[in-house]
Amino acid sequence: MSFIGKFTRRFRFGRYLTYMKYNFGPLVKLDSLKEIAPTIGAVARGFSPVQTKVFGYARLTPEERQRYISNFEIREWLCRKNDRSTAGFSWKSILDNKYLFHTFCKANGIAVPELYGLFDPGVGFTSAGASLKTGTDFDNFLRNLDTQQLAIKPVLGSKGHGIYLVDQISRDDQIKLTLASGEQIGSQELVAKMLANPLTKAHIIQERVKQHPDLDKIYSGSLNTIRIAVLRRSNGEPYFWFAALRTGARPGPDNISLGGLAIYIDLQTGILGHGRYNYKPVAEKTEVHPVSGYNFYGMPMPYWKEIIELVKKAMHCMPYFVGVGWDVAVSDQGPMLIEGNDNFQLMLGQIHKPGTLLTDEVMDIIEHYGLKKFKR
Repeated sequence: MSFIGKFTRRFRFGRYLTYMKYNFGPLVKLDSLKEIAPTIGAVARGFSPVQTKVFGYARLTPEERQRYISNFEIREWLCRKNDRSTAGFSWKSILDNKYLFHTFCKANGIAVPELYGLFDPGVGFTSAGASLKTGTDFDNFLRNLDTQQLAIKPVLGSKGHGIYLVDQISRDDQIKLTLASGEQIGSQELVAKMLANPLTKAHIIQERVKQHPDLDKIYSGSLNTIRIAVLRRSNGEPYFWFAALRTGARPGPDNISLGGLAIYIDLQTGILGHGRYNYKPVAEKTEVHPVSGYNFYGMPMPYWKEIIELVKKAMHCMPYFVGVGWDVAVSDQGPMLIEGNDNFQLMLGQIHKPGTLLTDEVMDIIEHYGLKKFKR
């Protein structure tokens, strides 16, 4: 069966349209008729038309194209391989559910942001053991909380959707929250938004991490996190695939799908390289942040050795995962793990070193775990 046949059989038509809408984006203008066939072939493999333009896919030789891998291909493989169960427990739930992720990491001594509570109309609770199920509970929680800044995240979700970063809490007769974007919102309006989330009504309420001053210089409007993609070798040891620092280009999440900048990190040294966007040709690069104007090129990432050790510990504590994209935040006290993803945006690696991700060693790892899809 063809790739498209397997794809449409696996997903219902509605889910297929949703996938196309959020991952393929708008069609782009082709430079010539010669680009039609290569572009269609790339889309069949899971690349978006925009990505084919970014990589100059139509101008690559067939051999060069084999060294590229789409986010859809790796996601489908990893989602299957990471979905392992032992004693009736699905390990993939740890990656999918932010509350389970926090709880598991905390129990294994992995540094994570402090959890203040879980808002859920069925079972919600605060870290002090009080109820956090209703709008009234939420108001009481905010009034008694000894901090002004919060990160409120849906338990399920990705790409920064549905996250509320709170800068300030006004505790007058009616509680109002000032978000990182500058928007002001009443506490009950925020509760209504959380309850209307199409994926889940449950939201974790966490410490708003104060990032390291060096990262704040690059851009202070977002928590600039490091994405480190790691595969598991056949002997069980981690293989560090690529790393990038993600920064926002506007106040809020740092996700590059929302217009943010991805900055290359040398895995051996932790030194920052050029920054790129996921919608501009790979020939375009920058050494300064577009908003702050800060020149980050050549800057050493603080606590780099500790970051690598943190990720190694996470891989060893979760031995059934074949590949994970770890998100790490860095404060002036050191690194902490924010989340893990098996859908970890290969664009973060491929836009910096296009055509180099699928090395022979990587293909050996992939094929060891049962995906014999790529030609040598």
